[in-house]
Amino acid sequence: YTGNSSREVETVDLPWLVRYREEDIGILKLDCEGCEASVLEVLDEKLVKRFPRIILETMPAVFSDKDLVRFLASLGYKVEEFPGMIKAELGIPFLGN
Repeated sequence: YTGNSSREVETVDLPWLVRYREEDIGILKLDCEGCEASVLEVLDEKLVKRFPRIILETMPAVFSDKDLVRFLASLGYKVEEFPGMIKAELGIPFLGN
């Protein structure tokens, strides 16, 4: 792409995508520069659980990892913390585990 032209692009938000997709989505990977909690907050519990696995890049300076861990655990996820990352799963082990 070069030049100053613009293109119209259709977008959908995460709640819309989850609500109107019939089958579960195997994994949600979020890396949104500290806004991961805000993204998850727009989903109700039923919609969050459509993702049996969630991987979050984290920025503790923006939002506490402990708050994210607590939130996911309260929804029944098994949560593992790593430097700069959180893995969460709902009773389905990650490949390689």
